[in-house]
Amino acid sequence: MTTKDHLRAAGIIARVLDDQFKLLGLGIGFDPLLDLVPGFGSFLATFLGFYLIWLAWKLEIPEEIIARMIRNILLNFLIGEIPLVGALASAFYKSNRTNYDLLRKYAPKDTVEGEILQK
Repeated sequence: MTTKDHLRAAGIIARVLDDQFKLLGLGIGFDPLLDLVPGFGSFLATFLGFYLIWLAWKLEIPEEIIARMIRNILLNFLIGEIPLVGALASAFYKSNRTNYDLLRKYAPKDTVEGEILQK
């Protein structure tokens, strides 16, 4: 996969987990729905969210930004572990969308397609 393909996949993950559906004008993704499945749901959403962090590491994004991305994912995981309330809160706390925006902002602009990820 090229860098462009990985960025596209990261965008799809962020959209599906945080903004797949519209409900009363609010973007809702599968993340809060997965949080309704005790243990496994939050783990799966977190696992998928770490793809964005892996990509940030491969793109050599600054460590402080990667640390912020990890904090976002872990906070979302902890929120999701609270029964029912966590699923509702997770609908508003969009860690994957935030991390995708950070990824796009800090990704090297002059990267040749695929070059970085082939290291």
